[in-house]
Amino acid sequence: MEISEIFSELSAHMVKGIMVHSQMADYYRFLGLTSYADCHEKRFKKESQEWRKLCKYYIKHYDRLIEETRIDNPNIIPSEWYKVKRWDVDTNTMRKAVEKGLDMWVLWETGAKKLYSDTYRRLMDMGEVATASFIDKILCETDDELAMAKSYVQKKRMVNYDASHIVEENNVKEINV
Repeated sequence: MEISEIFSELSAHMVKGIMVHSQMADYYRFLGLTSYADCHEKRFKKESQEWRKLCKYYIKHYDRLIEETRIDNPNIIPSEWYKVKRWDVDTNTMRKAVEKGLDMWVLWETGAKKLYSDTYRRLMDMGEVATASFIDKILCETDDELAMAKSYVQKKRMVNYDASHIVEENNVKEINV
């Protein structure tokens, strides 16, 4: 795989990740869980900055633009939600949605970690040590986010995704990312 293909793949993945966090923010805001929504808005902003760093790095070090590829919509929000209003969401739906949303987040970050790990190895094999080091920083941040998301899932599982706990937590604190 050429460097240009590697950066194109990374760029497409990062743009899709930005879309994931944007949709997750709307997903949780629709449920009335503003702290969860704010958490994903912060991730949206942070990952937008990381994507821009990737683009700038490639231009600066390889004197080229990253070739764009087709990016599929992650479709985080269930289609039936577009037919109802926020106040139509009952407690059971909210509880299941939080569980599903957290699982989707962990799944996304697990895939991201694998992509960045594989990319790091490929770059090292190619002798692109400095670029691999650049990707390693992204990998480490992704690994930290994945660990945090998994920890959060574990805490929710401990209370069986209890809706009153989720709502109370949402009212009391900001979710740190």
